[in-house]
Amino acid sequence: MTPFETTLATAAVKETAGPAGNAIKKWGVKKWDKFVATYTNVFSENIDRSRKKCETVRNILYRNQLAKTNDKYVSISFKDRNDNDINDKRIIPALLARRRILLKGRGGAGKTMFTKWAVLRLAEDIIHHQQIPIFIELRDLGESDNSTPFERLVFDYISTSRTKPNFNQFLEAVKAGLFIFILDAADEVKKVDRPSICKKIEAFGLTFPECGILLTSRDFTEIDNIVGFEPYKTRPLRRKEAISIIQKLDYDSKVKNALVDLIEDDKRHKHDFFLSNPLLVTILLLTYDQSKEIPTKRSAIYKRAFEALYERHDTSKGIYRRDHHAGLPMDEFETVFATFCFGTYISGKFDFEEGEIVPLFRAACELAKIDEPAEKIAKDAYESACLLSKEGHEFVFCHRSFQEYFVAVFLRDYRGDDLPELIEAALKRGQGENVVEFLYEIDKKDLERHFVLPNLDRIIKSVKRKLNGDSDDARKIVSHFFKNIKMMEKGLSFAGVEFQKNSNAGFLFSLSAVYPELNLFDIIIKFEDSTIKYRSFSIGKAIGTGSYSKSFDDARKQNMITLRFSPTASEWFQETEFHSRTVEFWKDLNSLRDRLSAEYDAEPSNISKRFERFST
Repeated sequence: MTPFETTLATAAVKETAGPAGNAIKKWGVKKWDKFVATYTNVFSENIDRSRKKCETVRNILYRNQLAKTNDKYVSISFKDRNDNDINDKRIIPALLARRRILLKGRGGAGKTMFTKWAVLRLAEDIIHHQQIPIFIELRDLGESDNSTPFERLVFDYISTSRTKPNFNQFLEAVKAGLFIFILDAADEVKKVDRPSICKKIEAFGLTFPECGILLTSRDFTEIDNIVGFEPYKTRPLRRKEAISIIQKLDYDSKVKNALVDLIEDDKRHKHDFFLSNPLLVTILLLTYDQSKEIPTKRSAIYKRAFEALYERHDTSKGIYRRDHHAGLPMDEFETVFATFCFGTYISGKFDFEEGEIVPLFRAACELAKIDEPAEKIAKDAYESACLLSKEGHEFVFCHRSFQEYFVAVFLRDYRGDDLPELIEAALKRGQGENVVEFLYEIDKKDLERHFVLPNLDRIIKSVKRKLNGDSDDARKIVSHFFKNIKMMEKGLSFAGVEFQKNSNAGFLFSLSAVYPELNLFDIIIKFEDSTIKYRSFSIGKAIGTGSYSKSFDDARKQNMITLRFSPTASEWFQETEFHSRTVEFWKDLNSLRDRLSAEYDAEPSNISKRFERFST
């Protein structure tokens, strides 16, 4: 038996305290002994698998080798809603105190590394706190109908026996607070399933408040609306933390020391962006070894990282030329891999079964018109360049941001007439992604001309048809995008928004990283550095109108207020900050459209005049 199984088995005899002791008092010894048997038979396999999975992490430097989590982890900090620094070690006691925490951050910010470290910390002290850490990568839960509750999804995922008695015992253990749920990467759930899984997790947390929950994700609309979780965001690394990461990496010590010296001599902090998260720090080391300088753009550092990965790999000795299985020139391999990334990205694929990797590369070769064996090119992707990594019988990207970078590369190089449709397919796949930022850096012209400008023009025309010169313009603008805003009556805390169908709110949100003026949520939310603050407003005059309603929410166990942007909302809407922010947003939207129109709608004759001096 494992130490914890022994603790559970002897808990009744020792009259232990904590969750186990509370469960024994509530259930009785006989029922407790039955649960211990269930734990051993049903949950032990998953918990052992989770522990092993968390003991190691991938790193683009180490080919297909895995690094020890405890050896490479560097303490990181977070920001709470009030912009306070929260040390990572404070999250563990918060989970043990049965709090529900939402941890958000960009790709490469160290969220998964932290969750694995947290699972290991919880597991090593499990004898004392008696709470079983359940680690789940949310993409692995699979698809389900909307009626399947989250607790059933979790049980089916972690158990080796799916009989009704075991499920009932699982629910009893959840109610007794015997579990801590670590739910990683909600953003990797298919976009179509995200609203459902977020609602299920929210309902699960509210129904079972006895268990701590840690939920991690990149930003997307539904995750921002989740209720009952304390929001935290990853804080950019401090310089000393970035240097600590460099020093812990298994790499040529001369290269590491030279880079550290360069960072410490940077008094103007011009390289701080590339020191802001663990992934960028790692890529920075790799590219610095290649060029002995630090790029100025994020896309440039990914480009150099790819070049370095394709050309060499023995990180302890520095650069050397590596043989490749297919022998493709770098630009041809880049073309195939970018096609592979685009096809898998728009299909929502982030990991691949062993049997499907070669067929996917074969399809990419055909589309890219590269006549080389797909088997060899696939092998170069995971053995030579290490852009893919093998985990058991599955392949995954060394980091998801590389898939997103190569999606942008594919779109940059594509020359078909259907480029606008392909850009739209990529940027509609999700929200809070990196693709638009990479594409903005490497192919801004096509992004703006073929995607941003026509969509802005369409949205503005659609809204103007509703306005028709009405003095109630601002409310109608908001109502084009939002159906309503929901708040909890207690403290008027924000509980979410409901969008109008086909309002293109997602389009605006996805582009707001490079065009801040398109941030539709700024009407409701203030983004200050890494924190979110909801704008306050008075609803007194809304009461008694058709725009106001109140109903009891069973899951949240309190009243929910709904504010609709109907014509009866005009009076209270005029007196809130919503009105002025909407007017400002609408002006910014039109201004951007007008600027892009002037730039890209010029007649060919005018363009020719710009170059007349070259023909004289």
